[in-house]
Amino acid sequence: MRFETITSTAHTESGYSNPVINKSFSEKEWRKVENILHVAAVLFDRNGYIETSLKDISAEAEVSKGGIYHYFSSKHEMLFCIIDTYLDKMIGNVEEEIANLSDPDMKVRYLMDRHLALYASNPPEMRAMLNHTRVLPPDQLRYVTEKQKRYARMLTGVLAEMTDRSPDPRRLTAITYFIFGMYNSIMHWHKADGEISIEEIGEICFKLLMDGWHSMSKTSLISSSR
Repeated sequence: MRFETITSTAHTESGYSNPVINKSFSEKEWRKVENILHVAAVLFDRNGYIETSLKDISAEAEVSKGGIYHYFSSKHEMLFCIIDTYLDKMIGNVEEEIANLSDPDMKVRYLMDRHLALYASNPPEMRAMLNHTRVLPPDQLRYVTEKQKRYARMLTGVLAEMTDRSPDPRRLTAITYFIFGMYNSIMHWHKADGEISIEEIGEICFKLLMDGWHSMSKTSLISSSR
C-alpha cells in the first residue's frame, strides 16, 4: 500500500519538525515522494536498513540519485519520514473516535483492532518503525519517541477508565507497553497468506487481554497502594 498524501502533525514538544513536510511540492512531486518512501520501506524490510543504499533505492524507485536528493537530504531523513508518516496514521483522530464510545472494553477493542489493521495494510512501514527507529539521529529520535508516547497514553487513559480502584500510573504504563508488545510481536511471524488471518489473531489477542485485565483488576496489582 502506497503512502497517502503526507500530512504530519509537524511539531512536538521537542521543537523539531519534519523537514520534508514543510517543503512546497506539487501533487505530482508528492506522489513521487510517497513512492520513494514506500520503496525504501520495502527495501529496509527486505535487506535491512544498514545494508540498503541510496543506489538501491534509486534503482528500485526508478529515480536518479540526484532526484532522490531533491526530496531527501539523506537515508536517515527517508527513514524518519517513513516512521513519522506511519505514526501520524496511528494517531490520526483516535482520541475523538474513542471518545464517541461509551464502553471502555470497546474502546480497547477499537484501539487494538485499528492497530492491527494499520499494520496489515502497511507491513514494511510498521516494521521500519519497530526495527529501525533507534538508528535515527537524537533530534529525530526524540521527536518520534514523543509521538509514540502520545499514542501509548491513549490506551493508558482507557485502562484507567476500566478500574474502580485508584490505579498506579507506573503500573498502568507498564501494562500499556506489555499490551503493545504482545500486538507488535505479531509482525515478526505473521504472514498475510498464512493459515491464520489478522482478524483471527485480533480476536485471540483481545480475549487474552481482556480476560487477564478483568482478573487482575480485581486484585491490588494495579492500585496505587498494595
